[in-house]
Amino acid sequence: MRRVNLKRCFLYFIILVIIFNGARIIFDNEKEDDHIFKLDFTSEDRNWLLSLKTSRSKELPTVVVEEHYEVLQYWFQAAELDFIPRSKNILLHIDGHVDGAIPYDDYSIPRFRSPRDSDEIYIMMQRNDMFLVAAVITGFIDHVIWVWPTWDGPNHDGEDWSQLKYKVEIGISDPSLCFCWMAFESKGAPWNCHIRNTTCTEASDCPKIARNKCVIHSRVVLEVISESLASSILAKEKWPEGKGLILDIDEDFFGCWSDVIPLYEAGLTQNNLDVISHMVSSLFCASSATEEAVVDRVYVGILAFIRSLKFRSCVVQNEVNQGAGCYRLIDIENFLIENDKDIISFIKSRQTTNIFCTAEEKVEGLVFQSLFHYLLNFSIEQLDLLQQLGVCLGVSPSSPNYPTDGKFHVCHGENIPNKTLVPFHMPTEEEIDFRVLRFKQIITSAGKPPNIITISRSVRDGYTPKHFSNMIESRLIDNISKTYRRMDINGVYYDANLLGGKKGWHGRSQPLVPYFLGQLGYKGLLRKFLPHII
Repeated sequence: MRRVNLKRCFLYFIILVIIFNGARIIFDNEKEDDHIFKLDFTSEDRNWLLSLKTSRSKELPTVVVEEHYEVLQYWFQAAELDFIPRSKNILLHIDGHVDGAIPYDDYSIPRFRSPRDSDEIYIMMQRNDMFLVAAVITGFIDHVIWVWPTWDGPNHDGEDWSQLKYKVEIGISDPSLCFCWMAFESKGAPWNCHIRNTTCTEASDCPKIARNKCVIHSRVVLEVISESLASSILAKEKWPEGKGLILDIDEDFFGCWSDVIPLYEAGLTQNNLDVISHMVSSLFCASSATEEAVVDRVYVGILAFIRSLKFRSCVVQNEVNQGAGCYRLIDIENFLIENDKDIISFIKSRQTTNIFCTAEEKVEGLVFQSLFHYLLNFSIEQLDLLQQLGVCLGVSPSSPNYPTDGKFHVCHGENIPNKTLVPFHMPTEEEIDFRVLRFKQIITSAGKPPNIITISRSVRDGYTPKHFSNMIESRLIDNISKTYRRMDINGVYYDANLLGGKKGWHGRSQPLVPYFLGQLGYKGLLRKFLPHII
């Protein structure tokens, strides 16, 4: 049996140092040229609303997206096809967060007019908390009703947030956007006016200006209502004739959690996760949610393979080892190094699309060896948790940020403790049932049927608890269908960029795992050295 030599150890060290320092191995990645960095409005996503229009169906359009900004393409297409007016619509926004940040690039967003084409809509899709202001700036929405969950109370101290109503004016203080607002029923109270600069994303954090310095172009009504009062308030709402209504729900209304918490509790550090993420993104590339799922299956298969080897190691004390003997980690690692080409070849043979970033076999081999070496350091519990999360792209392939942020990482999202002001709340099943019932009461009390319904999962970015997402979504859709007769539960459309597809990330299948283990064992790779692995 060949032992690990000093040269190979040195290569391990160099690769890990590169990864630890955040440097990237630059590959000739042919897949990047294949990715269309613009919305494809001739795709299946586009054809869904077109088919409803041409069939003259009276069905209420309902769509599920992953990232909240992805609703924009459906809102504006619905307006284009006359499902909803092209301007001055009402948004009933049921969400754990207000999503009221100003887009980074507000100069490129169509100001006070409808977007002329898909390119302008694409520019508006900058971040999950910026899409709403982008839609307001165009004039598509002029009345926002935000219903917030009571579990988010810590973010609503100070004023009586149970019911607030503001007059908002948006204009230009050449060349920047400016925002003015004041509370309804505040006779004689001064307007708060602020001008956008390059550093602020919240209007209240921007520099103050005099109201006469802001040339007003549009007026908006903003209502903020606690879920506990929403039913009674909406029942009294006066709904103007001719205005469209968008019912928009974020599944994080039911709870907000960080997937890294159980990883940290198991002893993994953020540095561990970053190292894994860098190695995986150095190996694999994807330009669609379908390819993303393929990479995740391969990665989870590798983890299952490593776990099987680690389980028979002398480090892990269990009955299997006592009965059949155990293996030193250095021998397992040597086995992996000697057979890395066969392992890579097997992975490639199982795929119908190229998911590798580089065609350089030596580079692939070195990074795979580093990945094997690194994963062997983790405990069985830690490997199990990593399998549950898998890997995913940092942002949706539909995002303008995809070229820079669309790299693979451990799929824990961006909602990380000590790096976010978002409060965490893990709901119980009973609480979800209670909030679904309250949600039904809210939409029933509104007294005005929506023109379109959009539902955002918010799983990729790490807000909605992954293991509750399927439950939340199915119960939401069921209650919506019971409220609106025109809503066909079988006609709900699922966006092509959903993380994990229609079934969702937590419900995704991993058929590659048994094939991975079985095929390697069948080929004799394992039985040659570790006969008791499988």
